[in-house]
Amino acid sequence: MDLKYILIRIKTVGLTKLVKIVMYKLALFVVLKSEEFSLFFRRTHTSPVFISDDLVKQNAEFFHKFRHYFNLVTPQAKNDIVHKAQDIIKGKVFLWTTECNIRNDEWLNDPVHKKEWSSTDFFYHSKIDIEGYGDVKFVLELNKFYHLVTLAQAYYYTSDNRYINEINTSLQNWIKTVKYQRSVVWRIMLDLAFRSINLIFISILCYNDASFQKETFPMILGILKDNERQIRKYSSSRWHRFHYGANHDIGEMVGLIVLQIFLSQFNKKKYDKEIKEEISYLNECLNHIITKEGVYLEQSANYSRLVAEFLVLLDVCARFIPNKIFDKNYNPEYLNRLSLYLERISCNGVLPDFGDGDNAKVLSLINDKFNTVDATLLYAGKRFSKHKKDKKKNLYCPQSGQIAWKSQDENGISLFLRCGIHGYYPKGASVHSHNDQLALLFSAKGTPVFIDKGTYLYNSGSQIRNADRSAQFHNTVYIEKIEQAPFLNKWAYQNYPESKILQVKDNINEFFFQGQCSYSGVIHTRTLEYKESHLIINDLISNRSGITKNAESNFILDETIIPVRHNENTVELYHHQQKIASVISSENIIVNDVEYSLVYGEKRTTKRISIRFEVHQEKKINIWIEL
Repeated sequence: MDLKYILIRIKTVGLTKLVKIVMYKLALFVVLKSEEFSLFFRRTHTSPVFISDDLVKQNAEFFHKFRHYFNLVTPQAKNDIVHKAQDIIKGKVFLWTTECNIRNDEWLNDPVHKKEWSSTDFFYHSKIDIEGYGDVKFVLELNKFYHLVTLAQAYYYTSDNRYINEINTSLQNWIKTVKYQRSVVWRIMLDLAFRSINLIFISILCYNDASFQKETFPMILGILKDNERQIRKYSSSRWHRFHYGANHDIGEMVGLIVLQIFLSQFNKKKYDKEIKEEISYLNECLNHIITKEGVYLEQSANYSRLVAEFLVLLDVCARFIPNKIFDKNYNPEYLNRLSLYLERISCNGVLPDFGDGDNAKVLSLINDKFNTVDATLLYAGKRFSKHKKDKKKNLYCPQSGQIAWKSQDENGISLFLRCGIHGYYPKGASVHSHNDQLALLFSAKGTPVFIDKGTYLYNSGSQIRNADRSAQFHNTVYIEKIEQAPFLNKWAYQNYPESKILQVKDNINEFFFQGQCSYSGVIHTRTLEYKESHLIINDLISNRSGITKNAESNFILDETIIPVRHNENTVELYHHQQKIASVISSENIIVNDVEYSLVYGEKRTTKRISIRFEVHQEKKINIWIEL
């Protein structure tokens, strides 16, 4: 481990908390060694859990309630699902948007680089970053079983047993290939939560089939019992008590609670004590990380969406499955607040993409898209009367530094930016925020115009990872070789900038914002003003180093936007041959290509408009956008 990282963590955590962390680490080491030793005596998964015919009939209503909800909201086009399922049987699987050819016994093969990850390493020793192996998240994504959910959907719509047979064969091969607690597939507890939820969805859709009840479902129950034990024993809440509120904590707790409620339908154990502790810790996490305005403080659009989806699933369980311990301690207000927040920052159901994202899905039965919140907002709108009464459309949250505003004129302007807390955790800790202070994300007439670079890969080298996080690839000012927050490792930063909102004024069709970000001798003050179909961006950059610096102000365009140069200082933006806006600057405007990622693992090319300049002591840059 890097010495600089260790020193920064000691400084930011403090001695008392550091001693407690070390104690937890030592206790975890002992537990892991004991577990690794016990694997010599238990080398296989739990045997299939067979249930009686009476229990099969008894739980028919349990599954019916779930099916009723998940088919009520949005069934995706049946033909599309069946077509995808037919491709899956032939070995064609999409991991995010990457098409991969996979046999149903290749669970540890990297489908992109065709290298096999170790099947023998104890889960805690398994590596997630091996040079030359590509990004392990492709392997992890395959092992979440999303494609098996598609097969289950196809069966539900067609009653064709080919799909159940493929699920059955795939799970048999998975058990043979992915040994219990061996390989990277068992390492990340959040991934086990995804896998468990998808196995539950498969069961919900296929439960009425006699062959599924006899052959596949007992096997699924065995896998779920292993997953429940693994998450409960090694969850973040148990061993990382000083990291309240990350999506991992929340997802693990929701996955574990849902899993325990599900398993309690089929065995005598009711998990009352465990559920009480888990829901208590979950509420503690949510209280720490969701503000009164509903903002999720991890500073990531994708993880805000993901946490909301977890809470939707939890809410479904709370409403449809009686559990006295759970009902007494469950609080739906966090879902209410978070869904209102997502509604305010989204445009036509699509989120502005800021911060990290891996496009994971919880509600895979009802939402096959990666950046939309339609299903969540539809559920929340029906669930909470407050949504119908709440007329506030804009967001101003000083605690998070997030600002979102929408005009109500014919231009349909939607603006988002953040200027405040850089990362939820102290410096040196792993965070999902990028160097995007004062970066503007902008839509007009329902069309994205200025977009975020997105997240390409996590585990394929620091150059790729840092390009995703760098201020140079966000819609803000970048000073030569100076980051708003200098990188420490691929998840952490050495220091955070000082950012603050100076002024915000708005009404239905006028908006004024001024914010300031200070770092490494640089002070960047950005002013935004929208009035009478003009969006004005004024940047003031102060350089205290005394050394002239090269700088640039960048704006990444959505790939549907075509920039057409009018002259050196003016670029016109078109969408499907319709002019959206003219961008006019006090300096020369450069149009160049830039890579971005609409979804994880996918590299695409779009255009970027840039203004390059030098800063000696102070420089002003003015940009006018005429709509």
